[in-house]
Amino acid sequence: MKRRKHEYLLIVLDWICVNAGFVLALKLQTRVAIHILFTHPPFMEPWLLFMIGYTPFITLIFNLNRLYNINVYLTVSHQVWQIVVSLLYSVMGIALLSYFTKATSIVVDSRLTVLYFLLMSLILLVISRVLIFRTVFRSLAYSILPRRMLIVGAGKTGTRLATRVATRNPLGLHLTGFLDDELPVGMEAIPGFNVLGRIEDVPRIVEEEDIDEIVVCVENEPDIPYLEMLDRCAQTRAMVLVAAQQFAVIPQRTHQEVYGDMPVFGVMNTPPYLGRPAFKQAGDMLVASLMALFLAPVLIGIALVIKLDSRGPVFFKQIRIGKGGRPFAFFKFRSMYVGSDVDKAREEKLKAFIQEGKADEAGTSKIVDDRKVTPIGRWIRRTSLDELPQLFNVIRGDMSLVGPRPCLPYEWNNYSEWHKKRLSVTPGCTGVWQVLGRSRVSFRDMVLLDLYYVHNMSFTMDVWLLLKTVPVMLLGTGGK
Repeated sequence: MKRRKHEYLLIVLDWICVNAGFVLALKLQTRVAIHILFTHPPFMEPWLLFMIGYTPFITLIFNLNRLYNINVYLTVSHQVWQIVVSLLYSVMGIALLSYFTKATSIVVDSRLTVLYFLLMSLILLVISRVLIFRTVFRSLAYSILPRRMLIVGAGKTGTRLATRVATRNPLGLHLTGFLDDELPVGMEAIPGFNVLGRIEDVPRIVEEEDIDEIVVCVENEPDIPYLEMLDRCAQTRAMVLVAAQQFAVIPQRTHQEVYGDMPVFGVMNTPPYLGRPAFKQAGDMLVASLMALFLAPVLIGIALVIKLDSRGPVFFKQIRIGKGGRPFAFFKFRSMYVGSDVDKAREEKLKAFIQEGKADEAGTSKIVDDRKVTPIGRWIRRTSLDELPQLFNVIRGDMSLVGPRPCLPYEWNNYSEWHKKRLSVTPGCTGVWQVLGRSRVSFRDMVLLDLYYVHNMSFTMDVWLLLKTVPVMLLGTGGK
């Protein structure tokens, strides 16, 4: 993933502080000398090896809590709160691991040690992040750690952002200029900053001006050219961010940063690497198999209730469209009366929804005739428990745990070419739209949220979406 250089330093600092906190906690609890730098380094002790291996998961938790977002790690109270929350989650993980490995000596199961770890790590992290890193960054941001920024689009949004950066900028941003197709090259867009070229010149300008960040602020551009422009920016070594109103659904519903008072979000900053699809599929199959075994009693219970509730099979099988337009057999628990899947009126509504891109009168994007849903079906649809059989689709390799939802054949036939890009990856059981849109966004916004995932997919994002899915299912928010 493309990151700001100093954020790697912050990750290393966190790793050192967390491990030092653990060593100090053992020192306080056991009252024994731990000579790490002397003759008896306990580098092969099981507890220390565990902590060194567990620390990457702690930094993952930090990332999920936005502690590597620049508008968080330059604050005081908000950053300290996020550190506390992240450490509490980390301690919960240690407690769970201690419970499942209590027959071994790999994890220290002393509650006092865990408490000391929480306190020592909190103190060290606050000192290193708030008192040292934040202070040093703010003082050296313009001299040693400047980030050269290029704004694509010299319209209202672009000039507003440039003005904010030029007048109110604690982030170390150094504006170099603009790219724009409407204004002539060399024209002054705001006082002191000129148009350096056309948008197609972005690769050349990035190299010539040594650009670190590209912020795309182009307005009122059709979707397909806009996505092509983002792809052109992503081919450079610079980090790509977007601050555009027509993509407002993404910063409203995902992690975002703030430049001045303007929300920006990163896109296409996770370059593909060899073996990622195979690694992701293997991990999905393993986790889905474990989940199917763990949830077996729930699956059996739902199956029995469905059988008693209405006539018909327990499972509903349907042809859906997967990666690259490939059809596959899709499984769900049956939530509607037998024969309700043949619904021409619903098909016409879905076609109109795709073409017009608007939600229905109730403000939802799921078009369902409630009269055809069984009594138990209403509950399992609202909580998404009807989706659990898709674990078997994941085990078969047709689906992933996280990804864009598969569509129906007639939906695929009504997609524009840019819509089809959402299924350029393996479809998933849950995704950005399900967690953050959940039946409340237009079709265009749904596609944009899915494309945001396609171009930013990573292990961290998958974990974040899976964790977000649980409360969405339990509360039944937006499900129909």
